[in-house]
Amino acid sequence: MKILYDHQIFTMQQEGGISRYFSELISELSEFENIEIQTSIKYSENRYLSNIENKELSSFLPKRYFKGKVKLQSFLNRYSSKQTIVNSTFDLFHPTFYDTYFLSKIGEKPMVVTVHDMIHERLPHYFSNGSKISDHKREVIERADKIIAISKHTKDDLIDLFGVNEQKIDVIYQGSSLIDEYRDTNVDLEWLPKKYILFVGIRSAYKNFQKFLESVSPLLVKDEDLHLVCVGGGKFQKSEQSFLASHELEEKAIQISCTDSELAHIYKNARCFVFPTLYEGFGLPILEAFAANCPVVCSKCASLPEVAGDAAIYFDPKSEKEIREAVRKVVYDDDLRKDLIQKGVERTEKFSWRETARQTKEVYESLL
Repeated sequence: MKILYDHQIFTMQQEGGISRYFSELISELSEFENIEIQTSIKYSENRYLSNIENKELSSFLPKRYFKGKVKLQSFLNRYSSKQTIVNSTFDLFHPTFYDTYFLSKIGEKPMVVTVHDMIHERLPHYFSNGSKISDHKREVIERADKIIAISKHTKDDLIDLFGVNEQKIDVIYQGSSLIDEYRDTNVDLEWLPKKYILFVGIRSAYKNFQKFLESVSPLLVKDEDLHLVCVGGGKFQKSEQSFLASHELEEKAIQISCTDSELAHIYKNARCFVFPTLYEGFGLPILEAFAANCPVVCSKCASLPEVAGDAAIYFDPKSEKEIREAVRKVVYDDDLRKDLIQKGVERTEKFSWRETARQTKEVYESLL
């Protein structure tokens, strides 16, 4: 059984949940007998691709930066993907996002698409190109022989918003990438505060970071030892810098990028990980926190209760008071923290990339 994955998400993301999903899936599937994996990626700087064995990639014009570089790289990868689809012998195609460039190329070959969320449909006002992505998503879903939804919530959204036949959808959960080998890693991060709240990922509008920042700022002001650590998402934007400056919190908030080993260490030593998002199709950082023995405080919306179960303290993401009180409660209650950590360990045992791959393999086999 030969599966072809295309370039899309590895062109779009240097890091991020969807590219993490596909790199882990491909890596695990490669361990099964009678499965051959092929990818149509020519240029990429995605940091998870090292998980994919025997994949030699080049950075596109490294150390050279010019207007249109990203578009040119995308064009070259798209062209390479078309050539691979036309000239390769494969049994099943699994695109990594919703660009429709391949629809006229794959003929009658079986196709599986993974839908991670329906955020462009649920929160269209947060995306300038949301309508285009949504239209493409609908076309790809209509052509797909099977759809993998990463949560029951995403499946319900597919049925509700696109009218997809539920028999066409299989729910397959994701796993945690911060596995045992990272839990007790000794990492030298001298700059890391002794007492901090953790935020991980991009800070775009639907991630609700500004509301979260406004909510916890009184805690940061009151407790001189308490800090905020933000991992990923790029440097603080001007609006964020302005807010921090106006509250004299420039020295209390830190933004960094890091490796998986460093991230596991940062999770493990946080007072809590806070996930104030307005919508998630799954919520992979919750499993990362669980795997690293970090208490979780998160929104009570979308798929998050489905993933976190009883191992998190929940809040209304639109309420500053609820966010602040939930965070305060966990930061200053050691017994509650210990209880959440234990429940998180038990919860994470329900999710693994090997199980994700096994169930995905069954979906592929059902079409072949």
